[in-house]
Amino acid sequence: MQQQNATQNRPADARRQPAPEQLHIDQRQQQQQLHYRQAVEPGTAQPSDDEAGRRAKAQMELNKAQEQSQQQLRRFESELRQPPRSPESPPKLD
Repeated sequence: MQQQNATQNRPADARRQPAPEQLHIDQRQQQQQLHYRQAVEPGTAQPSDDEAGRRAKAQMELNKAQEQSQQQLRRFESELRQPPRSPESPPKLD
């Protein structure tokens, strides 16, 4: 009687454990899904993407824009201070 129970339980145990080939296939599918998700989903936030980093970057861009504006203003003012160029005299008609 005990032998019958043991032999009847074996097939059920065997059915619960997938074959090594099936395990390999499952692992491959899981790996492919992982690679797909990594390719499709946006990347995780980088340390430079935090709020303080964004603020610092925005401040640097603002400083750069102000500096460029000041340089442009100085060039314009220096051009205004230069004496006007005399236009070339038209060719003389003899």
